[in-house]
Amino acid sequence: MEAAAAAGVQLGSLKPQIVTQVEMAESRVLLACHDHARTSEFYLPWKCEPECHAYEKCQYELVIERMLQMQKICEAQEAKHHASG
Repeated sequence: MEAAAAAGVQLGSLKPQIVTQVEMAESRVLLACHDHARTSEFYLPWKCEPECHAYEKCQYELVIERMLQMQKICEAQEAKHHASG
């Protein structure tokens, strides 16, 4: 975390979350209630493709965002190491 602060990198996602996992747990929302498309479409996977695609795209974007943050941290550490060495 200190390396991220030194590199001027803000950790965490830049995307707004409507409800966090913690808030859902505190409200005691059952896991089965998180996925209304599953029950409304009678478990037919091809009926939920848009939702699945949106979820997978969001997960992919979060991974890319974390990779870029890590790259910035590593570059800042390398620059600091070369400057002191």
